[in-house]
Amino acid sequence: YETSLIKKHNQKHKERMMKTIEKREMHLSQNCERKRRKLETETESEREQHLEYQRKKSKELQMLKKANYNQIQKRTEF
Repeated sequence: YETSLIKKHNQKHKERMMKTIEKREMHLSQNCERKRRKLETETESEREQHLEYQRKKSKELQMLKKANYNQIQKRTEF
């Protein structure tokens, strides 16, 4: 009896995981499609602006990480 319950539970879990994976794949393919269409219609200047924005954000993130790391270092020093 217990093994059948376990099997049933495992089956349910497997089904949930499969659904999750299917959803994730669908989202990924939709995102890829969206990005592809955007790239086709995007102009050179728009692309440059986007890259510049990404670089700026990346720098900000690096600085935040560094500041955060330094704060942690200060706290852990005795």
